Amino acid sequence: MKYFNRGLMILLGLVLVMNAPIGYFTKLEDLGLPTDCYVLIKALWDTKYLMHLVKIIELITGLMLLFNLFVPLALLLLLPVMVNIVGINIVYLGGGFTMALPMMAVTLYLIYLKRESFKPLLQLKS
Repeated sequence: MKYFNRGLMILLGLVLVMNAPIGYFTKLEDLGLPTDCYVLIKALWDTKYLMHLVKIIELITGLMLLFNLFVPLALLLLLPVMVNIVGINIVYLGGGFTMALPMMAVTLYLIYLKRESFKPLLQLKS
């Protein structure tokens, strides 16, 4: 099971690292997005920071997962990005059954595996 879990972490890391350059080196027009989705993604790129930040987070968290470094932190940084990827897939692309839902499932599974690391974050302080 240890190798399976590590394999999932490596697979997710690879997908994130390979996805990070999309938008920098691939024109949005070439992605074949529906018009409303294209308009949204283009607007995010046009902010000059938001999609850049998302892509940097994808790259950094992907590398962290690949090299097994600060995995709980990587998963914590990745979760809001994954929620938005799934949301965009559901709302604009008619479902998250491309890579979005499997990536989210792997992210949540890895968070579950590292749940002990997150317990201090979920405790009320008096």
